[in-house]
Amino acid sequence: MAFPANEATVSAFLLVLGRVAGAVAASPFFRRGQVPVLVRACLCFILALFLSPLVGAEALRLDLAFPLRLTYEVLVGVFLGYLFTLVVSGVSMAGGILDFEMGFGLAHSFDPNSGSYASLLSRFYLMLAVLVFYLAGGHRLLVVSLLASYRVFPAGSLALPEIISTASAKAAAEVFVVAVKVAAPVMGALFVADVVFGLVARSVPQLNVFVLGIPLKVLLGLLAVAVTMPATVFFLRRLFEGFEGWLAGAW
Repeated sequence: MAFPANEATVSAFLLVLGRVAGAVAASPFFRRGQVPVLVRACLCFILALFLSPLVGAEALRLDLAFPLRLTYEVLVGVFLGYLFTLVVSGVSMAGGILDFEMGFGLAHSFDPNSGSYASLLSRFYLMLAVLVFYLAGGHRLLVVSLLASYRVFPAGSLALPEIISTASAKAAAEVFVVAVKVAAPVMGALFVADVVFGLVARSVPQLNVFVLGIPLKVLLGLLAVAVTMPATVFFLRRLFEGFEGWLAGAW
């Protein structure tokens, strides 16, 4: 199979490669600690090779404005990956909330995926979200999102539509919605535990509920996380499967 290598096809390939590379680099599912650099580079090259004939960028030429257009494509790709990152951040935020309630707030460890320190359940929920993303066919969602983005951000157009602020606001709001939905069942169980400990403290003042309550609350929290895990996985799967429709509404 032969591919034409004229100026139009080369410019189209480079523009698509810039957008794909930006999306992969900013996506939380292809971070440096998770996927080797060579694998990410090959993924970007293959995606750009097959997407470039579909986006209608053959009319652009390798002129003096081409570096500016290429920079624009990279920024659009980064913006698309940023939308995915915001949604996944909601799952990680839910883990941080639960860590604080269970007493794990100070038990931070280094997270090689983000290059920073994160709490225990925050890292656990983040890894769970990445796993469910792939199981839900998220790799296909990334390709569909890249193709759909050309309806709003034509290749090399250098235009900044107003939809950027709208989509960013929707994604930022989705962070807190996802965090509350993921953490709500376990938070409910911990709230009931706090009420019971308060009643016990009022009924039996001689009992040191504070000392006894900390390990019991940790045990109850971990048990609640385990019990609600199937529902959490189901919710995350529905979230990622419905993300394509959410992007369509945002675009």
